[in-house]
Amino acid sequence: MGIYKHNIAIGIPTLNRADLLEESLMDISKNLSDINNIYIIDNGNQDIKVPENLKEKTIVEKPGKNLGVAASWNKLMKMAFGGGANYILILNDDVVFGKNRKVIEDAIINSKYNYLITPGTWSSVLISSETPQVFSWFDENFYPAYFEDNDYIRRLTRFPDKFIPVTRDETLSPHIIRTSSTIKKDKNINNRFSSNKEYYVKKWGGLPHKEKYKYAFNQNHIPRLYIVTRTSGRPNFFKLCYNSVHAQNIRNMHHIVIYDDKETAEYVNKYKNIRTIKVDRGFYRKIELPGGRQYNLYLNKALDLVFPEDYIMFIDDDDFFIDNVSLEKIWKDRKGSDFIVWKTRAAGGTVPYPGFFNKRQIRRGQIAMPGFMVNYNALKDIRFTKEGCGDYYFTSKIKTEFKKQKWIDKVIVSTSPVNRQGRGERKDAVSYNEALVASQINYLT
Repeated sequence: MGIYKHNIAIGIPTLNRADLLEESLMDISKNLSDINNIYIIDNGNQDIKVPENLKEKTIVEKPGKNLGVAASWNKLMKMAFGGGANYILILNDDVVFGKNRKVIEDAIINSKYNYLITPGTWSSVLISSETPQVFSWFDENFYPAYFEDNDYIRRLTRFPDKFIPVTRDETLSPHIIRTSSTIKKDKNINNRFSSNKEYYVKKWGGLPHKEKYKYAFNQNHIPRLYIVTRTSGRPNFFKLCYNSVHAQNIRNMHHIVIYDDKETAEYVNKYKNIRTIKVDRGFYRKIELPGGRQYNLYLNKALDLVFPEDYIMFIDDDDFFIDNVSLEKIWKDRKGSDFIVWKTRAAGGTVPYPGFFNKRQIRRGQIAMPGFMVNYNALKDIRFTKEGCGDYYFTSKIKTEFKKQKWIDKVIVSTSPVNRQGRGERKDAVSYNEALVASQINYLT
């Protein structure tokens, strides 16, 4: 398994077709014995025979009742991603996949979007660990089966004019596909088809491909402020950043935290009221150019969460808000402005540098991201790039194209002064108290 870049698990829900599942497992034991782990949700408390060479890596969960398809898929993902998987290949219990691991690895490498890869049917679907973090989980109100997949696709492609996160790859099509084997054995399982259909129509205003609602249940969308932080290996600075973010008194504010390694996950996952995005570093390395910064591209992942009416801002993990009232005032006074810029204290001065700020210019710098808030609807196709100082490029593009701007001549955010940050500085404060004391001294002086 050392030659593979990804940790891939297989997940299979089953109810009453242990006979066909055993056929599928025999194929996996032959062609995919090098898979990392296998997770099975046995909703029917069956006697499932696992091939000898798969026993050590297979976990069979027996919930004691039929969880239904959506809840089973959710549980499989939580088990797999909690166990360290980057991807899970979810299979029906009545298919024979008939492919080796290289086919799965190639599908990941060739995918344009790092979310969900499918041959076009849900008999086999490859889902990344980022997908539920970004788009949440399957709707378990669709019980026991039908329309949960349509609903998820609808949510994933809610901005089809801006991005298409679903990748079609025919190489993932199973060698043998059977239709409705579970229902053929017990037709009562299908007794809620009509109610699921009605729920889908209520949620989206029409059947699949005929939906009328842009948002679920046709609810008016209340504008949200998304504050985005990418962090890596700086638990003490991040704690200061986190505390300053969550001290802000803004209704409907969400904090998104992006990370890419196990060590960072250990401290990020201790915090509440954040939405985490774990990115697959290997996915970005394949598109990184010499001299580039793959980490800039991580920030684009947060844009997948944002609706047109929402606003988004970015704060580094070694930065903090200097008080808990200034951002609230900016948020309340944002109407009529698509792009709001303020000063960030860094390296003994402020950015944008005073001369540029007075002329309302954003020029490439080597330290601290310019402080700004932007309305997603006006953002259009502007994205972070992989070049160095990509934050300045991103901000300058907004500055060029946005007409409704507001520049606030006040420091709102400060870079932690314990170590000079910028130019790739990766040091963390020795302790949270050190970061806190230094930030207070910096602010008071």
